[in-house]
Amino acid sequence: VAAAKCLQDDGFEVSVFEKTDRIGGTYVFRDDFKGGPYKSLTMQSSKYTFLYSDQPATEDMDIFPTVDQINNYLHNYVAKHNLGERIYLNHEVVEVSKDNQTWKIVANNSGVKNTRYFEAVILCTGSYWKPKVPKIEGLENFNGTVLTANNYHANSIFKNQRVLVVGGGVSGSDIASEAADTAQAVYFSTRKRTWILPSFLGFVPSELTASYVGRVVNAGIEAEEFRQNLVRAIPQYMEMYQKSGLLPEGIHNNAIGTSEDLIPKVASGSIKV
Repeated sequence: VAAAKCLQDDGFEVSVFEKTDRIGGTYVFRDDFKGGPYKSLTMQSSKYTFLYSDQPATEDMDIFPTVDQINNYLHNYVAKHNLGERIYLNHEVVEVSKDNQTWKIVANNSGVKNTRYFEAVILCTGSYWKPKVPKIEGLENFNGTVLTANNYHANSIFKNQRVLVVGGGVSGSDIASEAADTAQAVYFSTRKRTWILPSFLGFVPSELTASYVGRVVNAGIEAEEFRQNLVRAIPQYMEMYQKSGLLPEGIHNNAIGTSEDLIPKVASGSIKV
């Protein structure tokens, strides 16, 4: 959507082929709840940094927007810039090839293949659409349910189950936290300790600790000083972090994950690591 808007502003004739039946990409609750977000998902970044610079958030949008709010925002953006007529839904691109000085694009629309030619092609397929499933020896002999985050919608499926969540990223932290509310037992497997902070440090969104300026500041201080800064800002949380056994030793000078519940639930024993 952003690429189409910018190219349109520069005078190009733009066509957007969208594989699915609706606008929104990851930020859509689909009919089968597959290939999209889970029910409780909110954005990791606040509305002050997450959105397009030429369309600020409205006052009634949550500081950390919901899926429905982001979906509505994208639809408003499309309408504002008259992009709707340029977007072809249910058009799965099945072939991209160079034909002399032009690009040949073949798209499958409900079983009918359409061919069009363009002077340039931009691929905007996203980073989170196709799940990455690790090869685990013996998994084929496991009789329980195996799913990835893109197949998860709500924690009711974990009722009275023993659940192992593999992966310490944002979705893993969220799903483990939710599973602890319904499952018989939850086990959380993560390759390494990373910084997982609540959404706010005081009244400031914690994402700002991983801003480019924040990273420069963090690079110039010792790990203990970084930890003490957090102790002063969120003392109770840091006490639980220490008790959880997940507190990193150094400064993770990249993206910092957010979760309100993972660290408290690990500290309390409702999630085992």
